[in-house]
Amino acid sequence: GLTMLPLAPSVGSSIEIFKTLGVVIVGFFYSLFTVTFAVLGVRKFLGSVSEDDPTEDASSGATATAATKPYSAEALDFLVKGTVFSAALSIAATKTDQSFQKPL
Repeated sequence: GLTMLPLAPSVGSSIEIFKTLGVVIVGFFYSLFTVTFAVLGVRKFLGSVSEDDPTEDASSGATATAATKPYSAEALDFLVKGTVFSAALSIAATKTDQSFQKPL
């Protein structure tokens, strides 16, 4: 429905705008609830959900371990340098009208 909206001859009346916003808002919440309950159902089926209160475990005085970093310092440094180099190259290509000025 919404993909054909730009081809519609006139989308100016308040009823059509209200219907479009209604479809977007209702569709958003429908998708949100569908995914939420699907994830909860799968987690319950796999046994990942317990009926215990998670706040009791946090207040019991257990020490929290530090979160592990997803990348080593060297890998993070390499990724940051690559990002900065790529951004500089893209900006330079755009400013000089190169054939590579359009991103992929």
